[in-house]
Amino acid sequence: NGGATLSGSTKSLHDSRVVNLGGTSTWSAGSIDFVGTSSLVNTAGGVLTTNFNGAMNLISGSGSFTNAGTFTKSAGTGTTTIGVALNNTGTVNVDSGTLSATGGGTSTGAWNVPVGTALNFGGGTQNLNAGTNVSAAGTVGFSGGATSFNAGTYSVTGTTQVNGGTANFNAAASTNLLNLSSGVLSGSGTLTASGLTTWSGGVING
Repeated sequence: NGGATLSGSTKSLHDSRVVNLGGTSTWSAGSIDFVGTSSLVNTAGGVLTTNFNGAMNLISGSGSFTNAGTFTKSAGTGTTTIGVALNNTGTVNVDSGTLSATGGGTSTGAWNVPVGTALNFGGGTQNLNAGTNVSAAGTVGFSGGATSFNAGTYSVTGTTQVNGGTANFNAAASTNLLNLSSGVLSGSGTLTASGLTTWSGGVING
């Protein structure tokens, strides 16, 4: 519960090991590799901040990063990649650069994406379920895998971008700008674009 500093070079979680982070923690250097069913958990009330363009990599198995507290990308104008299942029941803040979730997961939490930043769903199967609150003045992208917004709030005053993945909107959602260049825009709900829609490729169905 005293927090942790994740620094130095590559760190590896193996087998079924679970590391629980409480208090205030910082991830400042080095990738985190996952093998087996290992899991990193930012517990409820925990604050985990990353200030560089890092990566959580799935080497083998079905590792996961669960955020039940507050996870913030505070610095680094490039991309931080979460390559394992990202399960968010707390709050994710993208305050700098791009946060790319490429390992799927499940969300019932908040995603905050200010102007000039981006949240990208880039792989795996991600389910955004009841309780989810996507609030973005920046960009929310779908570049790979399949992401389904099933319930909650999806309010993007910036841009929704579908450029390779499948974005399923199964509940009412809103965006200002909508860009569809490749991939699939689908779902049983209604996505309302109040601003310009640019459709240069890809499929709309559902």
